Formats: sequence, structure tokens, C-alpha cells
Amino acid sequence: SPKIMDAYAKFKIDPMFNVQVGQMKIPFSIENPLSPTSLEFIDNAKFIGAYLPTGGRDIGLQVSGGFFPQEKSGKDLIEYTVAVMNGNEINKKDDNTAKDFSGNLKFNICKNLMLQYSLYEGKMGEIHHDANNHKSMHGAGAWYNGDKFNVRSEYYHVDFQGTKGQSCYAQVAYNIKSKVYPAFRFDYIDHDLDLHNNSEFDYSVGINYVPAKFVGLQVNYTCKTY
Repeated sequence: SPKIMDAYAKFKIDPMFNVQVGQMKIPFSIENPLSPTSLEFIDNAKFIGAYLPTGGRDIGLQVSGGFFPQEKSGKDLIEYTVAVMNGNEINKKDDNTAKDFSGNLKFNICKNLMLQYSLYEGKMGEIHHDANNHKSMHGAGAWYNGDKFNVRSEYYHVDFQGTKGQSCYAQVAYNIKSKVYPAFRFDYIDHDLDLHNNSEFDYSVGINYVPAKFVGLQVNYTCKTY
């Protein structure tokens, strides 16, 4: 059945302090907050689908802002986003008395280069004081978005209900013409570092064609190995 994905109100109080409340994207990783229309591939990286389900959204309150605006880049040198969320996916009320916390810190090194660190801490289920219901995630990444090359890579480490895992991806897209964008991505995930032969690898190639401002076509081929 249909589900509400995004429903929020945003109050732009000051460039250094904005408030957003409702159901929105979780501010974790570089990729998750991006609009689907700006992604180079049809599917998100494997980590997003595994640990940020239901479109990477949740219900809560978020504050964000930036400091030290740079004239050359038109961006703030430092940007932050912090959110307090239910931790129970979309269109659902909270199932415990604990709240989940997520946030990221961006450093816009120059006009085309950005570095980011992300953090997520939360509890799952009704018995939220149980250590096995803990969800902790850390992520670090870099994104170079130039006129010709678009290169992005991230690494994640997760402690999910007592099981430690890790994931990373690296991708590059090249703008041959203003309307054609070929792309390649390597994507890796290991849900349990204590188990052997538990890794998954995806190798994806794709072509993005944008004939008009509001029209896009994506074709992807992915080779999956286990």
C-alpha cells in the first residue's frame, strides 16, 4: 500500500541554525541525504539498504547549519546536522522510551572537495536497555564533484545488536557531454567480521542520460559476488 516518505517542516532561523521536524532522511553518510534524482546509480550503496531501511528515513527533529562562509566556493567551511529520531522506521510511532541520535560534520575543503564524518547511536525494540539491542554506526567519506569527474567514496563501521560489520564503496562518474554520464562503482559489505567468507562485492557500471531538465534515464549492470 502507499506510504508517506517525506513530510516535514523546515524553519530557516539563521544560516548557522535551522530546525526541521517531521519524517525526513536520516543525516548519516554522504549518500543517504542526497535526492534520488542526483544519484549516479539506480540503487543505493549496499550499506544504506542494509542498515538504513525504508528509504533511509525516520521521524524526528533535526537542527543544521554552517560556519565560516567562503567567497570562492560559495559554501560554508564547516557544516553540521544533528537529529533526534524515533529509530523505528517510517510511518510508525516509537516502540520504546529511548531516542536515536544521528549526525554528520562536513568540511568543504575547496569548491569541489568535501570531507564528512557521520555518527549514529540508537536502541532497538522495547527492551532498549539490553546491550544486544544497541545500534552504533560510524562513517567517513570524501566527495570530489568537479566539472568533468565526480568521485565519491565512504567507509562505514557498524555494531548491530552485538555483531560488528563494515562496508565501503568507491565510485567515479565522467561527464562526456552535458547530457551523458557513464559511471563505475565498487561496493563491499561484511555483516559479521567474526565469520569467514562472509563478504559481498558488487561491481556496477551505468549510463545516465538527461535529455531535459526534468527527464532522466539510467541503465545499470551489476555483477554480484559472494
